[in-house]
Parts: sequence; C-alpha cells; structure tokens
Amino acid sequence: MAPPTSMSRSRPVLKYLCSRQASLRCTYSSAAAVLTQSSVQPVEIPPESPKYIYIPQPPQRQAKYSPSQKGVLPKPRKIFDSKRVNKASDKYLAAVAPEPTTQRLTEHLPSEQKDYIDYKSRQSSLRRQNLKEGLTSLRDRKTRIDSKVAAISARKQSDYQRRIAAPEREDDRLTRPSVLDALRPGKLSIQPDPNLPAILGKKKQNNEAVMKAKKDERKYAFHTLYMNAKDFIVTENDLDKKIREEFDKEFYKKNPGRGIWDEQGIPETTKWMTSEEMIGASVIERNKAQMETSRDRVQRIAEELTGGKM
Repeated sequence: MAPPTSMSRSRPVLKYLCSRQASLRCTYSSAAAVLTQSSVQPVEIPPESPKYIYIPQPPQRQAKYSPSQKGVLPKPRKIFDSKRVNKASDKYLAAVAPEPTTQRLTEHLPSEQKDYIDYKSRQSSLRRQNLKEGLTSLRDRKTRIDSKVAAISARKQSDYQRRIAAPEREDDRLTRPSVLDALRPGKLSIQPDPNLPAILGKKKQNNEAVMKAKKDERKYAFHTLYMNAKDFIVTENDLDKKIREEFDKEFYKKNPGRGIWDEQGIPETTKWMTSEEMIGASVIERNKAQMETSRDRVQRIAEELTGGKM
C-alpha cells in the first residue's frame, strides 16, 4: 500500500477548516442580524462571548426586567388647595415675589459696584419669572390631569349605568334554570302583621316611659345641684372657712388620730337597749341615741315625697 501523500493528509484539515469557516459565517451573519439590525458596520463577536453560538429565541415576547426602586419617595405636596388662596394668581405672585419699589441710583458708583447691582437685579427678575412660570405650569398640569380623571370617571359611570339598564341577554334567558313566575324577584310581597298596631302602641308607651324617666332624672339632678350650690367653695375665703370648720375642733386637737366613734359614741347594741338602765329611762332619753338617724331618714323620705333635694 502506498503511503499517503501530503495532499491526502491535508484533505481532512481543509475539510474541517471549510466547515469551520462556514459555521463562523453562519453564526456571524445570524448573530449580527439579531444584535445589530440597525447598525451598518458588522460587529465581530469574539469566541468568549455568550452570543458566539447562536441560540434561536422563542417567538413569544420576553418579560421586561424592571429593577426594584430603592427607598421611599416622599409624598408630593398639595400646592393648589381649594381652601387656600390660588398660588398661580397675580395677587399671590405679587405678594410672594414683589417687584422692586425703588430704583437704586448707580451713576455715582464705580463700575464694579454698578455691574454687581445690575447682576443682582437680573437674578431677582429671573427668580420672579421662574416662580411665575413654575406655578403656572403646575396649575396647567393639574387642570389637565383633573379633566382627564374626570373624563375617565364620567365614562366609567356612563358605562356602568348603561350595563345596569341593559336588558337581559338572550343566551342568559335561554340558559336560565326554570323558576316559577310567582317566585321571581319582584313578584313577592311582604304580608303585614295583623298585630302590628298593638305592637307599635306598646313600643310607643315604652318609649314615652323611658323618656319621662330620663326627664325626671335630669330634673332631680338639676334641683339637687341648685340646693347644694350654697355649699360650693368658690373663693379662697370659703376654702379657709371650711378648713377651719373641719380641722380646728377641740376634739381633734386633744385626741389626734381618733375616729368618729370617740366623738359621737359607739353604736347601740341589743344588750344595751334591753338593759335595766334603758328600760327605766324616760322615752326621750331612750330615743336620744336614735334622733340623728331618724332625722336623716325623715329628711330622705321628705325628699322622695317632694321630688327634690331639701
């Protein structure tokens, strides 16, 4: 067998190079068509690029990547408020950025100071103009946005009313389950209760009784306030007088820290009331201990009978 010549040895290499060049031309043309459709000059894709090997994309649209916004935006200020003055009016602009009332004389000043004063005057005029244009543009934008929102709202309302007033569709009518005519909405009527007048009369009487009780309670509270008004402490002299009455007693000075039982005596017991001492005493002496309690009880009974504080 004859040895292979150089031409036969180089044939597989040439075949590989031709196929590689064709692949590169195909890859380059397809990638260039995808990446640089609008460019005139072709872009050379290096082998280390992920776009070097063409991968066909699916026909559906790719989801757009929207990066998350860091932080929180501040709430926009409400510049034009219906409860405040219109900030785009001439009156407001004249009050916020008034025109100069006097004109400075610069004839006798040096040229440097004159140029500085003219520069400041131009800056002030520019600030007034920018403020006026800014407020006017913001008002126009607000008016445009409000009219757009109102138009959208009116269109939605009209569409809603049209859908409500629209008749029933034919397919809904044909596919609706069978319902008796007497049970359809709008055909039922609520039967009146035969005992309704008696129930309403009873509720009215209960309401009148509750309102009368509230009225009597308010009247009693007002009368009690009127009777107790004479004991109110309204001045410093009244306060000093009350303090002297409560704390300047001789009993509390001689016996500090004692209670009311030491002053008025302990309550009566059954043993003391049935003792020989009380049996042989007179009626006045026997009932002397109960005079204070009886007086308070009689006063409370009189207040209940008269309907007011005494």
